[in-house]
Amino acid sequence: MPTRWLLILCALSFWALSCDGSIGSDPDGAEHDGGDGGDASDAGDDGDAGEDEGASDAGDDADTGDDGGADSGGDDTPVERCPPLGGAPPAHACLTAGWTGFALGDLLLLDAPSMASEGTDFILQLSPAGDVVRTVLPQAEGVTGMSDLVLDPLTGNLLVSVSDWWVPVFEIRELDASGNLVRTLPMPAGKNGGNIALAFDHLGTLFVAYDDAIYRRPAGEVSLTAWWAIPAGHGVGEIDLDRRGNVYLTDPFVTESVIRIAADGTSCTLAGPEEGLNSPYGLTVLASDQVYVGGIDPDTSTGRIHRIDAAGAVTLAAQGISSPGAVLRGLDTDAAGLLYATVEGPGPALYAIHADGSAELLAGPEQGLGRPARVASVSTPYPCE
Repeated sequence: MPTRWLLILCALSFWALSCDGSIGSDPDGAEHDGGDGGDASDAGDDGDAGEDEGASDAGDDADTGDDGGADSGGDDTPVERCPPLGGAPPAHACLTAGWTGFALGDLLLLDAPSMASEGTDFILQLSPAGDVVRTVLPQAEGVTGMSDLVLDPLTGNLLVSVSDWWVPVFEIRELDASGNLVRTLPMPAGKNGGNIALAFDHLGTLFVAYDDAIYRRPAGEVSLTAWWAIPAGHGVGEIDLDRRGNVYLTDPFVTESVIRIAADGTSCTLAGPEEGLNSPYGLTVLASDQVYVGGIDPDTSTGRIHRIDAAGAVTLAAQGISSPGAVLRGLDTDAAGLLYATVEGPGPALYAIHADGSAELLAGPEQGLGRPARVASVSTPYPCE
């Protein structure tokens, strides 16, 4: 097995303390979302996994791109440091269609106990104060392996990625506001499986990071097309975009870095261990071009968040957020710029992170949280005018 896959499988499937670069430990068992790769069964075997649920399979006639990789990118991890972003971020018209199924300002929280063999996954709708409004997808649905969720700004539907190594299933499921399955989009065949990260841009284009490529699906289309080849030796954490159309990708498993990919496919390293990043996973980008990255403090094993400004300067925005041994798995921001962070591991929780770096507990085990993986604020994908 190549070294890259061994490291990733060790880090994410077993949370082993003995693995160099591990992002946490889990004494309870293997993690089901599979990390960024491994030598598990071919993801293409599950291409029709959604049909059992009566869904239409958007991937049956989809052009998911060349299995050999995307059009841009290279074979090596980008080492060139990113230049500063110049000029003010562009203004975009607001996308108002679709935001009717969930109340603006509410939070959608994906909890994935299946990552530690502790049950099936579920999705909650929370108020901004952390109160449970309703269960969007209950555990009774029996879903395992959910790893990411994002709202489609045009349809208002919820897209959830499923990376279940035990079935195996690697796909994206689209749910309506009531949690009903609308369609299933299998990931391309011939891949090694692993984490599936999702993000939308201001036009409603879906970006998907999976295995060795980033894929795109323009608004109104049903198929994924390979867009950018993820360099060999680079893992998949979380993905997001800024208002300029730049794509950001964290790698908590191998390079422990954040890369930025421009619309033309050119890439650079935004920050890495040299700037103090350690197991960078959660990611969100503000309208001001500020990038927030959640990671682990190597001295205390607690969660911390770094801020990277448009000039590339890296500062510590918050620290001591979680119990030792926990992981800041997901980050998101609302229209006002308030950060939200999910903590997975000891002391599972959802926090609001204020501008002064203080962390306000919004939800925890009392609200049924076990392994909160992702949070999404119900708002437009980017602030708009």
